[in-house]
Amino acid sequence: MSPRDDLRPEASPLWLDKAKRNLDSAILNDTHGGYTDTTCYFCHQTAELALKAFVVHYSLDFKKTHDLVELSQICAQKDASFEELKGECVFLNPFYISDKYPMDPPWMPSKELTKEALEAAERVLTLVKKETGK
Repeated sequence: MSPRDDLRPEASPLWLDKAKRNLDSAILNDTHGGYTDTTCYFCHQTAELALKAFVVHYSLDFKKTHDLVELSQICAQKDASFEELKGECVFLNPFYISDKYPMDPPWMPSKELTKEALEAAERVLTLVKKETGK
């Protein structure tokens, strides 16, 4: 597979599978007492890959980004139901930077924030699966 093959519509199931694996990893990490920042990072990744699956599925134009709000807005141009995810995307967006890179002082999301991140990621993935028929 060439680097650009992953953007063909028929590659959208690969994006969804990767999103699901990230959510599974987040759940396993959380269930087994892993670091909350890692769980929240996986939640961001779940949402990002799911939204990109929708973009790829419908061959929508997008620039390289990790911004969930921007990606959800692109999706909403095709399907208004993505407007429902704005809150989830705003909530999950900061976890890309704050949980991927070292912070000084270190920041560890609370268990409550982590639970909310897991629920938000699951809502994003569920909507994308519904709207792509996967």
